[in-house]
Amino acid sequence: MLLVIVGYLLMVAGCSSSTGEQVADADGTATSTTAVQTTTTSAPAPPELVMAGIARAEIGQEFTDAVVAVDPNGDDTAIEVTGRAPAGFSTIQNSRGRLTGFRWQPERAGQWDVELTATDTGGLSTTETIRLIARYPRPRDLLIAMGDSVAAGFGRDRSDFAGSDECFRSEGDSYARHTYDALVEAGSLAEDAELLIVACAGATAATLSSFAVTATTADGEVVGEPQSQLDAVIERNPTIVTLTVGATDVSMFDAAALTNPGAADDPDRAIDQFLVDNALRRLTTHLGLTLDALVRSTDAHVVVTTWYDPTAAIPIGVEGCTGECMVSVMANVVEATNDVIVAAVAAQPAGRVSLARLDGQADVWEAKNGLGPDVLRDGLGPLQGLVDAFTGGTTATCADEGSPPQDLISSLDCSHPNEAGHREIARVVTETLLDI
Repeated sequence: MLLVIVGYLLMVAGCSSSTGEQVADADGTATSTTAVQTTTTSAPAPPELVMAGIARAEIGQEFTDAVVAVDPNGDDTAIEVTGRAPAGFSTIQNSRGRLTGFRWQPERAGQWDVELTATDTGGLSTTETIRLIARYPRPRDLLIAMGDSVAAGFGRDRSDFAGSDECFRSEGDSYARHTYDALVEAGSLAEDAELLIVACAGATAATLSSFAVTATTADGEVVGEPQSQLDAVIERNPTIVTLTVGATDVSMFDAAALTNPGAADDPDRAIDQFLVDNALRRLTTHLGLTLDALVRSTDAHVVVTTWYDPTAAIPIGVEGCTGECMVSVMANVVEATNDVIVAAVAAQPAGRVSLARLDGQADVWEAKNGLGPDVLRDGLGPLQGLVDAFTGGTTATCADEGSPPQDLISSLDCSHPNEAGHREIARVVTETLLDI
């Protein structure tokens, strides 16, 4: 029996892959230790994609780069485009039909994400994304003013109503011109920088992308063919865009349209809340789409202004809503409009869109008593139709009498900024830009 056991132990020792050596214990007794040799193999792992994360090209240019798949297990891999690609994107293949790179030659400005997937013979895969960026070339620094009548410089004086420009611009006195001058002087824009105005009186957030206008320089010279404000900006890829819009959307300068007659000076009854709410929903949608397009299709830094409240401390008001009632109605409309603007800016990527606040403590715009005797304000002769187009034929925000501490609002319509008012807006916008 003893011989059997010894034979079994010898057989086991002979089959072992372990190695042994003798070591001495503390008391000098020799003992043996065994080191077990192990063999390891790497677990299956998906391939890795090596490629550019961003590919940028200007319209008329081409960007090409390689795409490489590396499999940690040495398996064969295949690469394919698994996401939707825009026009102008194509793959480069080798003689065996394998994808080895891509070519990006954009046809229009914008930004797209394209997915590529590498799959090995074991079925394991990895997906990565290339961000394709396309821009129109920009020969030099450029500031473009977008928006409505305030952005167009309207309201400085009577000549604005009788201007030959269908957008009733006063380019040289607009806040955009003063902002441009200040930025050039500060060195934030090059000395050879250009200024263009595409803003147009009567523009809404929706018409920024649908109504054709001509661009003009600071001297009023027409540049290019008519196109929408948004298209004009995208195709010029400016350095800076200033944008003021929203007043026309909510009829801010037409108090008669905002109010219900017979309200007996009760602001809750006076305001046409249905009209305002619908207008704000449209403004939310179209302002958001405009800012999305500017961020996606240009390199510009966009500055959006909030709205000031031009209402006098004791305004004339309209039928059924005078004095404090008019103050309350206008304050509610301006605040609600600004809430939409602030939210739209906050939804954009940090560092691309800034907010220049003309409301709150910065709101120093206040109407005075209108030009000439109040009883004659509905009798402006040949200018009356033009005045009505922007004010609804009302002088609701004008002071019943007297003037505010600062004269920043046009005495013609008691809503738009005068020349000093445009300079004040420019100061706020310039400070916003210089603080970036």
